[in-house]
Amino acid sequence: MMVLSIGMMSNYLQVIILVVKSLHIKEILDKFKFIDCIKIDIECHEYEILPYIFKNRKKIKKVICELHGNQKNIHFYEKYKKTKKYLKENNLLDNWFIEWD
Repeated sequence: MMVLSIGMMSNYLQVIILVVKSLHIKEILDKFKFIDCIKIDIECHEYEILPYIFKNRKKIKKVICELHGNQKNIHFYEKYKKTKKYLKENNLLDNWFIEWD
């Protein structure tokens, strides 16, 4: 993963590039037999990893996640509704899965 930061300092432009190693959520889930808690705050990318989280829910005690797509963020509204429906139908919302904003 590469992070690019651009800022103005006095009369010149400062550019900082930082390269960091990242892991896919599947790698993390495969590495552990049991996980007490996963906190997810990845700014609108939660819908890319939630299928892996749901698939491995037996090994995760608690999930705390910021979901985008509610009335504050309409761009992800359909994904938000689908996720909330799944969580409610499986009795996971406010039990195993805590939505935080």
